[in-house]
Amino acid sequence: MLFDQQSAADIHINAQLQQLASENALGFIDRQSLVCSQAAARCEVVGPEGRFLYSDTNHWTYAGRTLFGKGMAQRFAHLATSGGSVLSSVKP
Repeated sequence: MLFDQQSAADIHINAQLQQLASENALGFIDRQSLVCSQAAARCEVVGPEGRFLYSDTNHWTYAGRTLFGKGMAQRFAHLATSGGSVLSSVKP
């Protein structure tokens, strides 16, 4: 299934990126962690309303984009309440 299609290389790269981000006090967003569970060895492919989340192995459906966006907003809500835009600190 979808979980089995995750490559070991991708999982390893994400772990390395997470470590580098942590070492440098940066955030890292692993999109698969919102829909896949390493512990359960399962990725959700159908949302709570019974709609498919993917149109193929790499592309979200509208329902998938919506669910993913809500998950991102919930997981990173603290950024919106930190007193300003994350991008406001970026200099051109």
